[in-house]
Amino acid sequence: MEHDDSARRRQAEALRALAARLEEGEPALPTDVFAPVAREIERREDEAVIAAAWAEQGKREAEPWVFFRGRAQG
Repeated sequence: MEHDDSARRRQAEALRALAARLEEGEPALPTDVFAPVAREIERREDEAVIAAAWAEQGKREAEPWVFFRGRAQG
């Protein structure tokens, strides 16, 4: 567990340093370097939203129109 915390801490420090440099006007990272990081961040955000929706749903049975409305709205 300590190894996981250490890795998380290093990643967070690196991302904060990168964000500070970008905000100060340094050039952006090449797309092929940053794209995997961006995808991972989006995946984690999606997982958080899905988990929150399931928690809100609870044990109630989902109504079919909800699924249809979600697909229709994109």
